[in-house]
Amino acid sequence: MKFHEFYQKLYHKTAPRPGELVIGVVQTIKEAGVYIRLEEYDKIAFVPLKEVAHSIPRNIRDVVKESQQVIAKVYSVKYRGEIINASLRRVTGPERQRKLQDFRKLKRVYMIFQKLAEKLKIDMNELIEKFGRPLVERTLHPYAGLEAIVRSGKEVLKELGVPKEWHDTIYEFLKANIKLPEYTLRKELKILSLAPDAIIKIKKTLNSLMELAPGKIHIHYISAPRYELRIIGHDPSELELMLTKTKEILVQKLLRENPYPTIIEIDGERLRKSAKGAAR
Repeated sequence: MKFHEFYQKLYHKTAPRPGELVIGVVQTIKEAGVYIRLEEYDKIAFVPLKEVAHSIPRNIRDVVKESQQVIAKVYSVKYRGEIINASLRRVTGPERQRKLQDFRKLKRVYMIFQKLAEKLKIDMNELIEKFGRPLVERTLHPYAGLEAIVRSGKEVLKELGVPKEWHDTIYEFLKANIKLPEYTLRKELKILSLAPDAIIKIKKTLNSLMELAPGKIHIHYISAPRYELRIIGHDPSELELMLTKTKEILVQKLLRENPYPTIIEIDGERLRKSAKGAAR
C-alpha cells in the first residue's frame, strides 16, 4: 500500500478541504503558475502565479524549482477534488513548520503500520480499520496515540477497541521502536532551619525524595541554603504530580514533624503546613 492510499484510508477522505495545509512536490512550472502533486492524495493542485509569493515574481523559477517539496494551503476544491487550487503565499512560517513535523510523524506511522501488518500477518486495510481509525478519532495525531500506548500500556489498546489478540504484538513493537520525548522540570529549592540537627534532617529528607522516583527526581547542592531540583519524565502532567508529591514530603518531614523554625521555598513560593499537613 502506497503512502497516499494509507493516508486516505486512515482519514477516510480522498481530497483535501479548503483551508487544509498539504505537502506538494512541484511537477510543472508555467508562466501562469505551478502544478504540484499532493503527497497525501496523489492529486494535482494548481498554484496561480499570484499565489506563489507575496509579490508576483519576475521569474517564477526564482521562487520554485521542479521536484521541490512545498507546503501549500488549499483554497478551492471543485468536482470532488478533480480541480484543486492552492496557495504558497498564504502559508505562515509556524504553519509550515507544524505541517512538516506532522507530515514526518505521519510517514513514521505509515512505516510502523507496514511492519505491524507483517508481524500480525494481516492485511493493511484491516489494521487501519481496527487500529488506525480509532487512533485518528480519539487523538490529535496518530503518532501521539502511539506514544500514549508506549507511555500508558496495553490498557490504551483496550480502550481503543483493538482486538485483544493483537495487544501484545502491537505494544511490544511500539515499545521497542518509539522513543518517548523527555521533559525536565527545573526548580530552585531553598531550605533554612534552626533545628540543631538541621543538616541531617535535610539530607535525609532530600534522599527520601530521590528514592521516591529513582532516576526521575534529582537534587543537587548549589550553595547554602540553595539546591537545584530536577524532575525528569515522559509526561508533563506526571512531572507536575511528582512536584506536588515533593512539596507534600518536604512539608511533612521538615515542617509538620519539625518544631523548630524552618523556611522552605520552591522558586520563591514558600511552603506552609495546612490543617491537614499538605503543602499549599
